[in-house]
Amino acid sequence: MSISVGLDARFASARYDGVSRYVAALAEELSSAQDGVQLSVLPPPISDPPRHPLRVNGNRLLRVPPRSSRAESAWSQWDIPRVARESGIDVWHTPFSLAPVHSSAASVVTLHDCIPERFPRYFGLAHRLAYRATTALALRNARLVVVPSESTADDAQRFYRVPRQKLRVIAEGVRVPPESDARDAARIRESLGVGDGYLLTVGRLRPHKGYGRIMRALARMHAHQRPLLVSVGRDDPRLADGSPELARSLGIRQKRLHDLTDEQLDAVYRGAELVLVPSLVEGFGLPVLEAFARGAPVLASAIQPLQRTGADVARYVRGESAEWAEAITGALDDGAWQASSRVRGPEQAARFPWSETAASTARAYQEAAS
Repeated sequence: MSISVGLDARFASARYDGVSRYVAALAEELSSAQDGVQLSVLPPPISDPPRHPLRVNGNRLLRVPPRSSRAESAWSQWDIPRVARESGIDVWHTPFSLAPVHSSAASVVTLHDCIPERFPRYFGLAHRLAYRATTALALRNARLVVVPSESTADDAQRFYRVPRQKLRVIAEGVRVPPESDARDAARIRESLGVGDGYLLTVGRLRPHKGYGRIMRALARMHAHQRPLLVSVGRDDPRLADGSPELARSLGIRQKRLHDLTDEQLDAVYRGAELVLVPSLVEGFGLPVLEAFARGAPVLASAIQPLQRTGADVARYVRGESAEWAEAITGALDDGAWQASSRVRGPEQAARFPWSETAASTARAYQEAAS
């Protein structure tokens, strides 16, 4: 059965961090290879461009009035259902928890995580109440809810009482890039002020990312043994984690980068001696796969989403700064494990292609439309 699907790609905006990569990759794969799905895409406004190229291969682009051009606009509750109805959309996919409440199209919503529910102390009361209300409505009215991990599925049931039969666990993906020229990658790192042999973290600086663990762990190491820490990610003024200030107070050498191109990020991953993912909670944990795809060894928190993607290729840490300090030292001293990880990492990343994410999502559309 051929169905018409509308994808709300306003969430491809750079403001949505990892969600923007998910939306861009999903749109590209659905545009090129999914039989039975006629895709229409609602892009972000010109003033709020996508973080990653939004390639839709000639598929129909939808338009809304300027008042609804941003995904957070309350006018979307009126304009999106109208556009869906006039365009003959069967299924409307909102890749975030800000979906229209009433629509003639069947609603599919992606819930990436439940961070405000897991860490309420990091959010103001007004923010928590608004997030809870909009998310609860979106999930209640959805025909199906897509989640990237069993952990998020558990949270959806725990915090929002989403029936298990409405949930579809669909892993996100990664593209394994071709091997880049080592000299070109080195030149890119040099232009960024980065040499080789550093520790790397990738992700916006938010409290649940656990970066404070890394600062305190490095402070336990002798100063002459501490590698440079490269941190890729912007501050979040609403949710400051304090890790840069902590690093300075502890004398940790840190190089901060943000808003990198894909080529620059690729080069930074390839130059890392060890990628650290110390998150307290994640919906999926894309940096694990991104690191593997570039052959970088990974040390990650022992939480379900990271263990799912990292399998037995990554190493895992349970505990706080003391355990992280021991794990970092052990990983840096284990050349055999690093060499093995650089070979096995790309093989593990290849098990999570975006094409499979899109194929599974297309099956969810068919199910929602039936």
